[in-house]
Amino acid sequence: MSDSIVISGLGAVTALGSDLDTIWDKLVAGEHALAPLTNIDTSHYKSHLGAEVKSFPCAEFIPAMQARRLDRVSQMTVVAAYKAIQDAALENYVADNERVGIVMGAGLGATSYTDDFFVGMLKKGPASANPMLFPNTVPNAAASHVSIQMKLRGLNTTFSHKEVSAEQAFNYAFRQLLKNEADVLLVGGAEEISFFLFHALAVTKSLAPRNPLLPEMMAPYDRKRNGLVLGEGAAVVVMERLDHLKKRAGQAYSQVLAAELSSAPVGILGYHPQGKDLQAAIVKAMKRARCDRQKLGFISGGANSTELLDRAEAHALETMFGEQHIPLAGLKAYIGCFHAGGMARIVLENLILTRDYVPRTPGLTEPIPENKLDFVMGEGRHLALTHLLHCASSYGGTSSAIILKRWK
Repeated sequence: MSDSIVISGLGAVTALGSDLDTIWDKLVAGEHALAPLTNIDTSHYKSHLGAEVKSFPCAEFIPAMQARRLDRVSQMTVVAAYKAIQDAALENYVADNERVGIVMGAGLGATSYTDDFFVGMLKKGPASANPMLFPNTVPNAAASHVSIQMKLRGLNTTFSHKEVSAEQAFNYAFRQLLKNEADVLLVGGAEEISFFLFHALAVTKSLAPRNPLLPEMMAPYDRKRNGLVLGEGAAVVVMERLDHLKKRAGQAYSQVLAAELSSAPVGILGYHPQGKDLQAAIVKAMKRARCDRQKLGFISGGANSTELLDRAEAHALETMFGEQHIPLAGLKAYIGCFHAGGMARIVLENLILTRDYVPRTPGLTEPIPENKLDFVMGEGRHLALTHLLHCASSYGGTSSAIILKRWK
């Protein structure tokens, strides 16, 4: 039985683009996707920016009649899944195969459909509710639509756990493959910017600019960080058992050495001030991966440009790695912050790992003071990487640490 799991395919629909080369070019250029929102009227709000997916090739993968029955989150996910399968050269393998499944992360799912369904019902009564909307109001709709479109017969499950929804899916898929419950799993995360979500985060004062005297922007780890900017999109990776990859003579981007979780007792909207949950997750990941600090060439931080999370994560990483001066970047500054955005970051990290370049962190010019961390700012860096660490934390006190090793 193989105890090695690899990532053999990548697919993404993001505000940076929906093909890997376009996304990579924008990373190298240091070009983020934050811009004034066009799908939401923000005139009555202090916040106006978002990282919207302007277009994606839905018609290339989903027949028009079927596409009309899918919510936008599911459409983006189906496209990302097909792209990942194509990238892994598995197009002729997945259909009607009980050894192929899907595991998704979704914070809230298709909130625009949920909003339309319940608002319509409340305004005109239950009899007027649109029955076509209801099946897509549940968080697992995207995974179900991928399964239907691709005729998957393996396991199908969805995790909803705020900002670590995608990491929960990744963790579960990793262990299912280790237990030989599947040969191939599509592992994804998807979310959309909707008025419902935008309004909820605006009234809870989560969005930039929290301080009206500072600019509206994403600035992870920066002194002038001023709240998050919403993003959206879908990303799917193909996780595969190494013995299965070798049997079909396939190629891989990375080997998954560890995927660990931990938690801390904090308030429902809080983060542990010292990042104790993240520290614990990193310790477990380093132990499972049998990876010492000297091997890590890059840390992909989960900072979201808020006062609490960025400070807590920086404290945790300095405690763990302060003397090693490992390059650290915040990739959410490119694609915005969304609950299941961790999988989009994992796609970007696999590109970084295999293309030997760490992009700068947009918005970062004045790092958190009194900190020994090696922030990548100003310009990106050409680095020969073998290992990287993915960090993520959600409000409520749950953190994830994932270690990837470049596959050769």
